[in-house]
Amino acid sequence: MKNYTKREESRFQENKQIYVIGALLSLMLVSLIAGLLVFEFTGRQETLARPENNRYEANDSRVVRGEIETSDRVVIADTRVTEDGDVREYPFGVLFSPVTGYSSMGRTGLESSMNRYLMTSSVSLGQQVKNDLLDQRNPGDHLITTIDSDLQHHCWEVLAGRTGSVTVMEPSSGRILAMVTSPAFDANTVKENWETLTDPGNDTGILLNRCTQGLYPPGSTFKLVTAMEFMRENPETYPYYRYTCSGHYTVDGQEILCGDGNGHGEVDLRKAIALSCNAAFIDIGLKLDIPLWQSLTRELGFGGKLIQEIPSSLSSFSLAEDSKGFETAQTAFGQGKTMETPLQNLLITAMIANGGVRVQPYLADQIVSDHNETVFRFTQDAGKRVITKEQADYLTDAMIAVVNEGTSPQAASPACQVAGKSGTAQYASSFENMHAWFTAFAPAKEPVIAVTVMLEKGGYGSADAAPLAGDIITYYLTR
Repeated sequence: MKNYTKREESRFQENKQIYVIGALLSLMLVSLIAGLLVFEFTGRQETLARPENNRYEANDSRVVRGEIETSDRVVIADTRVTEDGDVREYPFGVLFSPVTGYSSMGRTGLESSMNRYLMTSSVSLGQQVKNDLLDQRNPGDHLITTIDSDLQHHCWEVLAGRTGSVTVMEPSSGRILAMVTSPAFDANTVKENWETLTDPGNDTGILLNRCTQGLYPPGSTFKLVTAMEFMRENPETYPYYRYTCSGHYTVDGQEILCGDGNGHGEVDLRKAIALSCNAAFIDIGLKLDIPLWQSLTRELGFGGKLIQEIPSSLSSFSLAEDSKGFETAQTAFGQGKTMETPLQNLLITAMIANGGVRVQPYLADQIVSDHNETVFRFTQDAGKRVITKEQADYLTDAMIAVVNEGTSPQAASPACQVAGKSGTAQYASSFENMHAWFTAFAPAKEPVIAVTVMLEKGGYGSADAAPLAGDIITYYLTR
């Protein structure tokens, strides 16, 4: 009896070890499966698209890299096959480089994010067999972008060598219609000019896509965001807001001038936007709930990646609950520490144009085979409502007043009614150091185009950026 009990105890101990090992192995298996599922649904596409991922490089011997085309089927990147190897060519040089990126010295832009599609061939199995027998490579699939080639060219001409950017979007869908940045690099000569392009002494930012990577104080264009938060916190009473502007506002013992210092008199919210009244927005900003304001900016995209296909910087709204009154005052009219990309600015504008619904901006439309058959169509998430339709309509009316009776008649178009907002952002201590912004959409009541012009060290939003936006809108609607 005693020996049997010891044997039983020994078996129990052995079984216990087996159970523990089995449980651990099961846990490891479940963790592995969970990790694979997470990767499949959240990380696979990003990992496959990374420049350092060489999986698709093995296809070089079998596939000729596919073309990148505009929405109107103009080829903006293709491959020339030579005896010495493939040469990636960009027929328009600098014009589309912010979109395509480059494919030498690593990859960036669409050349990077869409690499796996461009290195995949969807020709028929029979054609692939035939090409293999003939020792010929298969043509890669083509990427069709959202870019309008004609509009892209016009925006480049309008920018006319100024340092800055023009970003254009269809507000109802998020389709990027044009993305121009200046100065720009020639994607054909990146390898030859690499040392110059990356020289630490080169401060032109020529490799930078200013539309998505440039970060600037937004100036008075940010008053639209301040107004949104005021409306969200005061949904019933914001139309009755009144303030009497004397031309200056004193906060924490520091005086802030409003415009030329002569004052705007009594203004409501609409007139404060139309006349870009700093004092009224300081008054509004000092009354706002900062955590709620922070929440609004996050809903608008601050702190998050706005576009998936190309490199982008994160816009920032750094106002905190313990921020001093002077910083809050500056933030309310677009100075302070707030920094925006032009794409972020455009997204806010498009959200107003879209009745308060924020859409996802995108560049990649569809993948087609060499025989022009659709292989894959990119889909976008449903838009998210940020403000009510009534609030968006109120802001639209205020932005119409900016053009018709306010600061920026220069943005007016003979083609339609424009709704817009100017911004002049001081970037250094001197008032002579100004970035110029203008952001707009049109036609104001049935928008089909939204545009943001940003000129680095470009002067004043109304005088310098607004005419460019008006020109682009007129061209798009009348060509």
